[in-house]
This record gives sequence, C-alpha cells and structure tokens, in this order.
Amino acid sequence: MANSSLGIYIDDGLIKYAKVQKTKDSTKNDNFKVEAFNVVFYENLERELNKIISETGSSKIPISVNLSNEMYNYFEVISLMQKKDRAQSIKIDFETLCDEKGYNANDLEARYLLRESESNTDKLTAIHVSVEKDEINKIANALVGKKVSSVRPITTSIINLIDIDEKENVVIVNLEKETKVTTIVDGMISKIDILQAGMKDILSAIKETENSERKAYEVCKNTTIYTQGTDVLDADENEHLEEIMPVLYNIVQQTKEIIEDCPATIHKIFITGLGSTINNIDLYFQEYAVNSKCEILRPFFLENTTMNTSFNDYIE
Repeated sequence: MANSSLGIYIDDGLIKYAKVQKTKDSTKNDNFKVEAFNVVFYENLERELNKIISETGSSKIPISVNLSNEMYNYFEVISLMQKKDRAQSIKIDFETLCDEKGYNANDLEARYLLRESESNTDKLTAIHVSVEKDEINKIANALVGKKVSSVRPITTSIINLIDIDEKENVVIVNLEKETKVTTIVDGMISKIDILQAGMKDILSAIKETENSERKAYEVCKNTTIYTQGTDVLDADENEHLEEIMPVLYNIVQQTKEIIEDCPATIHKIFITGLGSTINNIDLYFQEYAVNSKCEILRPFFLENTTMNTSFNDYIE
C-alpha cells in the first residue's frame, strides 16, 4: 500500500515543496519515490499554496509545513525532577525571559527538546523553541480545509533526512534566506544557531541588477565559486561573485566558530538549502573545516529510489 505526503517549506516570498510516496517491498522495507518537487517564488501565499496542492493532487494527503521566525533559548532543569515540575520550571524561566525582553508570553507558542547538560551531569538542558501565534495562524489560514499533519521548525525536522550513527557528531548548515545551523552530538540535537548572514543578502544584492529574485536565484545556481585548485572561471558566468563571496565567507567563518566552540569533535558538515545549489559550495566549506568532512546533504531515501532527474535538481 502506497502512502503519500507533501512537504512544504515557506520562506519570505519563496516556497519549496516535495511530494513523496512511501511503499513497502516484499521484505517490509520502506521505499520512497519523489513524485513532484519545485521551487517557486510567490506574491500571494494562499493562492500559490492552493495551486501547488491542486497541481500535485495533494488535497487529501498529509501536509507538513515549516515554522518561520522562531526563537531559540536554553534553560537548565534538574534531571531528577518530575515531568510536570520540569515543564513548570521551563515555563517559569521562559516567562521570566519574556518579561526581561518585553515579550508577551501569551502571544507565543512554545515547545522544547531535552538533552543532557554539557556542564552539569545533574541537569538537563531544554532547547526551547517559540514562535508568535500569528505565524502559526498565517499558515493555518492559508491552508484552511487541507490535511495539515505537522507544523515544525526546519532546524529540528531536517535531521530526519539523514541517517547518522548515534555516536556521530554532525553540523547541518541550512543555507536558506536565513542561515540556521543545527549541531548534533551523539545522535541528538545539541544546539541550534541562527546566523546573521544568509542567502537573503546574496539574492537582494544580485536582484539590484537582475531585477528579479527568481533571476537572482538562477544566477546562484549557475555560479561556480573559487576554491583551491579551481581553474580560471568564466567571467561571464560568474559576474556576481563579488555579491556572493563576502556573504559565504561570513557564513563559513561563523560556522567555523560554532564547530570550534562545540565540546565534541564534529565529524561531518552537511550543507543544504538554497545555497547548496552554488557550484563548489561543499569544497569551499571544506577549505575552512579541515577536521570535518563536508558534503551536500543527500536525503537518505534517494539512495533507494529511481532518480528520474539529476541529483542537483532533487537537492534544489
């Protein structure tokens, strides 16, 4: 029996989506097939979502959507606390933080993940994620009547795309308009960082001459960046390097600092998102991360599926 689902990633003026079908073979193993996928730029969110759902035949299947503009905080709790007392302690810490920063805690929806504290064996660290309820309502209003099964931040759900050993430490650099870095230690999320630099800086700079964000994105896809040993690049095909390279350098340096600050050795760096389509991006990261292997994030199920198009298109 085949089960399909639609994953939608919404960013500022941009939507990426993929419809995936899961079946079981004769040995009860899961097989995956990508039925439809695309990157689109939109002006009216609700209209574009309805178009995608209609064109992919997804009106009656589960839909997963990302959260945007979420905030991350970290609170420590005593590990021996009862579950309800632990939840109350985290709630009080968050409300205190909101008072300090002038936020209204009632306007925010919050969830958290627990991990062992890196500094105190008697405590747990709560990775606390919060988002304005208006952000959730915006998604809900745009998908009224649709079968929305989950609304989650990409930083925590993206680890489902890779198959890592529980003792393997990795960093996932998600190069979207806003760069988000997820650090995974011993198979569990350890930290989430939001960087100041992102693809929004590159796209907006290129858009000034190309007059279209879509064209700016196509420029990035057709650009090959400089790395050690790179042959002379075609100037006509790489005329926007001056807009691209300073931002990427900033991202790489911030990522390097995150890795150096991590108490555990990072074995791999996975690169994904809009920026992963820039040619040589993995080689560029590798030059600055000599102790970690850098590669483009390849969803685990692509290993077991027949690819009807190029790998780069799937990654996009």
